Amino acid sequence: MATVTSEYPTTLTINDLTGESSVGLNASTYTTILRYQVGRRQRVFFGNGSLYLGNDTRGTFTANLNTSAPADIQADIRVLYEDVNGVRSVFLRGMLYTDYESGVKVGKGGDTGLANNGQRLLFAPENDYIVFEARTVSGTATYSKADSTCFVPITVQTLSA
Repeated sequence: MATVTSEYPTTLTINDLTGESSVGLNASTYTTILRYQVGRRQRVFFGNGSLYLGNDTRGTFTANLNTSAPADIQADIRVLYEDVNGVRSVFLRGMLYTDYESGVKVGKGGDTGLANNGQRLLFAPENDYIVFEARTVSGTATYSKADSTCFVPITVQTLSA
């Protein structure tokens, strides 16, 4: 069984994430826009830091989704962990566009509160993905990766062989 050899917080930018250059979005269906694949001998938690006894060390998730015009897209985002085969996914957190455009604080594990109840925090294991899906608030829009920005706080754990 692998053990954790190191742990560090970091922030991904849109350049660290993969995804199509443009994706059609609508209000009825969530569509994958970005994803991050966990590296070899790693596991990754969405978010970093914590809120404990008034001390807030959580990372800030921000995104500005745009069309190629560029024009702002009002879209809600949800974050999932997905296995490498795309068969199993676990919903982690949903965010309204009114929140994430100005920044949403996200602690290690997505602020699920599980650690406060003595449960294990959810993470994406080696080779799996953190997936970002979006749907418009109303109507349709074509998301452009080149004209958008995204900052994703994560916690990376390096594992022994």
